[in-house]
This record gives sequence, structure tokens and C-alpha cells, in this order.
Amino acid sequence: MAKDGPDWDGLLKWSIAHSGGTRPPRALSEEDRKWFMEAMQSQSVDVVKRMKEITLVMQAPEQVLEAQGVTSADIEDMLEEL
Repeated sequence: MAKDGPDWDGLLKWSIAHSGGTRPPRALSEEDRKWFMEAMQSQSVDVVKRMKEITLVMQAPEQVLEAQGVTSADIEDMLEEL
């Protein structure tokens, strides 16, 4: 069965298998480090931030949600995230 999102366990196993420790690690340039951090952040979810967003939606009056096009299915999806 396929998982949603990246296969972090597979990446870790591959990385360990391909890093025999025979060479010292290379120093990352500031540009490479910035790229790596942005790539990791784009694939990560700030759980606390997301919970706050969902909480705000749950506290909004029904009329406001309807006016913004939020459906009951959208709300159910948000609740499943919690």
C-alpha cells in the first residue's frame, strides 16, 4: 500500500547505506544550506500552527464559513486532521 508523502524511513536507510564514513562530510555552502532548509520546510507541516488554524475555523460563525465557501465536508476533513 502506498503512503502519502515522502518515504522518510527509506531515505534514512538509503542515506546510511551510502555514507560509509570513508570521507569526511563536505561543508555546505550557505546557498546549499538555505535550499535544503527551504526544501525540508516545504515538506513539513507545523502541527501547532495547523491546529490553531483549524480552531479558528471551528470558532467562526456558520454564516461566515458559508460566505467563504467552507462546506461541511471541508470541516469534516479538518476535524480528521486533528
